[in-house]
Amino acid sequence: MSTLLDISVFGLSGLLALEYMVFTAVMRETDRLVARYGAGLPARRANRPQLQVTKLRSGERIPRFRGRLLDSRIVVTRRDISNETTALLFLSSEAMNDTSHDSFNAMVHALSHKANEHLYVIWSGPLEDCRRFKEQHLVTRNHCARAQVIVDENRRIRNSFAIVSAAPAALLVNEKGYILKIGQLSPESSMSTALP
Repeated sequence: MSTLLDISVFGLSGLLALEYMVFTAVMRETDRLVARYGAGLPARRANRPQLQVTKLRSGERIPRFRGRLLDSRIVVTRRDISNETTALLFLSSEAMNDTSHDSFNAMVHALSHKANEHLYVIWSGPLEDCRRFKEQHLVTRNHCARAQVIVDENRRIRNSFAIVSAAPAALLVNEKGYILKIGQLSPESSMSTALP
C-alpha cells in the first residue's frame, strides 16, 4: 500500500513540474508576442462605457488651484479642501441653460449628501450668472445652504482640472486630495451617472 502511495506522490510531483514548465513557456511566448505585435492590438474595452468628463482619472490627485469665494476675499486652494471628503461641481452658464432645473437640483442634493454637506461649486462664466445661480439654487434651498461657490471667470481652475465636458461635471475627492469618483449630468442622462 505504501509503495502505491509513493508512486502516486512521485507521479503527482512530476505532473506538477511538467505543468509549471508548460505554463512558464506559454507565458514567455505570450510576452514575446505582445512585445512584437501588442502595439497594433486594439485596447481592451471595459464592460461599462467611460464618461469623458475630464482627462484626470480616479485615484489621481487633484491639481493645485486657487479660487476666490463668491462675494468674498477668501481664497480657496487644494489644501483647504483636503481635510475631508469633498464634492467639486463644475458649472458654467452654458451648462445651466442646457440642464433641467429639477435634475440639477436633485444632483446638487445628492452630491451634498455624498460629501457630507462639503460641496464646492466651481463656476466658470460671468459673475452676474454666478450670483443668479446662487440665489436660485443655493440660498433658497435649505439642503444646499452649506455649498461654497468658487468664482472661475477666466476658466483657469476648469482648465487645470482638464474638464472637457460642457455638461455639469462632478468630482468626489477624498480627504487627501485624490479623486474617488467622476461624473456628469447631461440633459439625456439620468441621476445615476452623476456620480455612480
